[in-house]
Amino acid sequence: MPDLSILVLGGGLAGHLTVAALASQMGEACSLVHIDLTEPAEPERDALYGGHTSPQAYEFFRRIGLDEPALITQTDTSFSYGTLFEDWPSPRRSWVQSYHLPFQPWQGVPFHHYLTRSGQTLEACDVSAVAARRGVFAHPPEDARTPLSRAEYGYQFSAEQLVRLLAGLPLGETVNRQSGALAEIDCNGDRIAAVQLQDGRQFEADLFIDCTGLERHLSKALNAPFEIEKTLHASQTKASAVRGGRSARQVRASESGWSAELSLRNSVERLHVTSDPDSRETEPGLRFQTGWLQTGWTGNCVAIGQAACLLEPLTPAPMILLQRDIERMLELLPIDLDMGMERREYNRRSEQDRFHAHLFQQALFVTDSLPATEYWQQSARAATGKALQRKLDLFASRGGLVQYDLEPFNTEDWTVLHYGMGRRPERFDPQLEAVSVAEIERELQRFQSAIAQTVTKMPPHAIYLNKFRHYLEKKQDEPAQT
Repeated sequence: MPDLSILVLGGGLAGHLTVAALASQMGEACSLVHIDLTEPAEPERDALYGGHTSPQAYEFFRRIGLDEPALITQTDTSFSYGTLFEDWPSPRRSWVQSYHLPFQPWQGVPFHHYLTRSGQTLEACDVSAVAARRGVFAHPPEDARTPLSRAEYGYQFSAEQLVRLLAGLPLGETVNRQSGALAEIDCNGDRIAAVQLQDGRQFEADLFIDCTGLERHLSKALNAPFEIEKTLHASQTKASAVRGGRSARQVRASESGWSAELSLRNSVERLHVTSDPDSRETEPGLRFQTGWLQTGWTGNCVAIGQAACLLEPLTPAPMILLQRDIERMLELLPIDLDMGMERREYNRRSEQDRFHAHLFQQALFVTDSLPATEYWQQSARAATGKALQRKLDLFASRGGLVQYDLEPFNTEDWTVLHYGMGRRPERFDPQLEAVSVAEIERELQRFQSAIAQTVTKMPPHAIYLNKFRHYLEKKQDEPAQT
């Protein structure tokens, strides 16, 4: 790694995750300054990450020094099999957008073609979804003979608690932690030269990382173009409660937008998003614009997380993009001060990540049953494009699953989404013509019965979470007693 000076501007989830990741990888030749800006709206902005991760967060957190025992014992983090969509957007449409290992083909034919041949739905064959519906949880076992081994899970978390935990991580002597209010950003052409705080302190660096969220302080100083998609309003409420009951995040549609509920160990957090800030359903909150920078890396400045792209937290997309931004930045730390090669590759991959994450969320609005209100109609107008239409048309025609390069959502995610939105293929794989419907139904019934029996034996999420926490706390105490 080159002799490189790095400055990370901004706190919150993006800033603290970025600094922890850099500290875990960089050597002594690099110097890192982290300026945590004192901006009061930061907790509200972090709520727009959704408080919900994909299964890939487990390994990402572990690599930066934040393992599962720390999450469970030091915060109210709970487990999640996915997102339970309710009334989306009609009262009849409800499904669990689950995390699941690839559905295994039967006799070389993709699993969902058997559902098409028999006319059955997917959820009863999805152990993660069935468990989420019942509000139960258990870690997937290594024994591949049990259906639970195919389940995957992410986390439901409090952004404020996670930020406090990250801020307390020991990062070593190479990290210079500072805080203050921003005064000025000095630029030299398309490069940032220094950041100055209101108390007069000034910091120079080779590489600047913009983690200032919706403010995008560094990117704006370089006049980096931001493409606005729509303007929305978000409000968050929190309630203390002994919950942890739901092993999935819940998203429920309303006339003016949607609400999400996180079921944490000792609390419930709700987020309401609408295009109408005067709605009766809306509390005072935050006005924000979804959209993205045309280039995530400009000059010597890399934008991370919301500073680069802000999508509605309908899915784990905001956290997935934040994680991928950080991982890509680590991989492409510049080998010289020109940074041209790294910048081009970073921007190519970040544009693909953003495009395909947005594509997945657009597919949630392609339906004939949308309410005739501003939020739903502007969302429907945005859900267009050849790439999305190709995915929808190929699945509707013959159950095909188009997969583009660098997609953050895999074919299982898309299969679950298609079935959840009520989409069904017109045709199935011709190989199944030789298999009777009765035979397929018997196999599916046996498969579904095995899932149902497994889920029936699983403990309620709240009980499992508390027992697991107590186990971890006891295990942590054991060395001190010897």
